[in-house]
Amino acid sequence: MNRLLLCFALLLLFANSYGDTADLNRNPLQWATGKRYERLGNPLGRGLIEGIVYAPPSVIDYASHILDGDPSAWWVDHTMEWTTFSSESIPERDSEIVTIGDRKDNALVFLIRPDRWIRLNSSESMNALNYVLQDNIQPFKTLDQFPWSRYIGALAHLYRGGPIRGVLSADFLNEYDKIGNSKFLLGTEKDIGVLRSLCIDPVVVRNDHDSKVVCNLITGLGSVERWTISFQFDPPADRSVKATKINIERIWPEGSFTYSFVD
Repeated sequence: MNRLLLCFALLLLFANSYGDTADLNRNPLQWATGKRYERLGNPLGRGLIEGIVYAPPSVIDYASHILDGDPSAWWVDHTMEWTTFSSESIPERDSEIVTIGDRKDNALVFLIRPDRWIRLNSSESMNALNYVLQDNIQPFKTLDQFPWSRYIGALAHLYRGGPIRGVLSADFLNEYDKIGNSKFLLGTEKDIGVLRSLCIDPVVVRNDHDSKVVCNLITGLGSVERWTISFQFDPPADRSVKATKINIERIWPEGSFTYSFVD
């Protein structure tokens, strides 16, 4: 999947989505926009594809405690802009998701609203993350109809920020079988059978108190992660999946495989 396809998938996921703004109000990691801004992004050497953003000083101060180096060297990626609609199909709000990162693959993902910046990629930000990921692409009454791979791909992108990640599903394997899979074997692992064994569709385990979905993701650093996402699902209310906890376990080290956006 190339970068344009990822953006298109995110657009499909977000275009008809709307959540409860109370979810945003409960999020502790947010900052008012204010009237002062400082420019970030497009440092020398990153190329013209990188974006810029004007951030409140309070956001830059917060990010300085997490990202490495001077803010002038940080990169900016405009992940998605979208307009959401209420049930009456009236434009409700304009929002943007921006990723700000450093040269060490640390990244912060923010939802930018007209009145505030809200961090998404934190265990403290599950309410805001669910707000963004409210999925109304198509009606579904059971979890068997839920587009798990697409949902997890978007969730991983927002929750981690960078490097890139791909859901190792049967569809993933079939897609890359068409264009040749030797590109994955430029790391330390040379057996495509190993990667095939990791390409398993997301597994959903449901019970009354702690439903989970488990899946494997490959990263741009050549590692493989196992994601376990605890969630709630309430079809009579809003047919939405809401993540409550995310656990990430690295099961193959960095450099084992190679993975990047391809054309």
